[in-house]
Amino acid sequence: MKKNRKPSATKAFSARGRNGMNSYSYYKFRKFYKDMSYPDVYPDYGVHGGGFGEEPSPIDLWYDKPLFGKFDLAGNPIYLSEANLKQLSAPSSNETFFAIDFVVDAFQDLQLHFSKALAQKKLDPNFKLAKLSPSQAWISATNLHHDFIMKTYEVFIGTYIQDNNLHCQIETFEDFLKFFMLFMKEYGTTMPFTRTGFIASKYCPLNISGLIIDLENTNLGDDAKKISDLLSQPSFSFYISSAKNHGFLVDKNVPSRLVADMSNPKMIEHMQRYNVGGTREVLKRYYYKPYKRDIETMVINLVEFYNGYVKTRPYASKVLRRYGHGDTGSIVEQRSKTLTRNKFRNPINKLYLKTRYTLDELIDIYFLLRTYEVNSKMSEFTKRDVLQTALKRRRVFGFDSAITYINEKINEQVKINLTISSHYVKGNNAKAKQIQKAYSNNQFNKEPNIRNVISGDYNKK
Repeated sequence: MKKNRKPSATKAFSARGRNGMNSYSYYKFRKFYKDMSYPDVYPDYGVHGGGFGEEPSPIDLWYDKPLFGKFDLAGNPIYLSEANLKQLSAPSSNETFFAIDFVVDAFQDLQLHFSKALAQKKLDPNFKLAKLSPSQAWISATNLHHDFIMKTYEVFIGTYIQDNNLHCQIETFEDFLKFFMLFMKEYGTTMPFTRTGFIASKYCPLNISGLIIDLENTNLGDDAKKISDLLSQPSFSFYISSAKNHGFLVDKNVPSRLVADMSNPKMIEHMQRYNVGGTREVLKRYYYKPYKRDIETMVINLVEFYNGYVKTRPYASKVLRRYGHGDTGSIVEQRSKTLTRNKFRNPINKLYLKTRYTLDELIDIYFLLRTYEVNSKMSEFTKRDVLQTALKRRRVFGFDSAITYINEKINEQVKINLTISSHYVKGNNAKAKQIQKAYSNNQFNKEPNIRNVISGDYNKK
């Protein structure tokens, strides 16, 4: 018996969440959509021609795997090497799009499959995704990070320094850095400065992975429109089945989004053409760990921040008051005179920072920034212990050993934060509170498992 592709009337009516709703309505209606099976969509194997023996399941990048492609299996933030990019075919766009080389190859095969289906009238040409044309794919993590910290700079200069009347107290880079660190201590969780912190944050999209291809734009903020325009259409079953057959998963909440499934045999075939044997090898060969370059990037960005400030405000103006004797015969014994002193602010370069600060001091600055970004609950004693151990490692084993150790200690906090957040997102509030309580009481002695929210075997929970 052929299964109905359309959601039931009750569910279709209930799944009407959209952007702009109040928080309660948004949560309630989004939950209806979340709880629907695809929602309620079953492949039409007759249309596709044979089927796969099981229903193609979607990937849920909102609730189940919100960190897809941004972390390796150890929980380290990662970003794609541009050397492994390949251009996508986008017949309906004048823009240029890129993705990972083997993902592009798989997508081209899928496009050919769609073209044949259209020619054979197995696919409705009016189906919104029939052309299979990309609207967005890989986005540069480097460019995104630079744009993000420039906004951070604007907030720091235009709001924090201005509102706290700090301009007159900044004469040198050292003064600037002091106030910037105070700013990051207060706002680091919402304005991560390091590249590692930015990639790990919600402000960095999953598209940096090179594993995601967004097709022609649809109204993704309106659940009812997603159902009417895509999910309830007869061709949708052909779309999801074909995607699976060519190595892709479809995003449950963004059904016009294709996600490379590196556990799919078809995708593995394409990977092997590039002498890549599996997920672990892809993560190792195709991606960088930003923490290894963070200090160098931090130095460059601090120099850029300060020089940008100097360019707009070349002089540090300080108001002084001097007191002198009053007029002869006056009952006023002294009178004040207001003077303004202008001191020229000198721009700096990377060499200045590297000679003014030792490598140990730069590691110290970096470590503090990372603790601010993850809202670390480490005590001051623990922080000092971690830093001293890292510096000892640098002297004995080298810089890489020190920075890796710091990353490991920060990741302990990150993993806990991610695990707690994941439980809250999934509605497991009691479990999230339990973990929070255990951690606050220093009873959390088991490393949280975050495989379900990071890169891994994407078909499995």
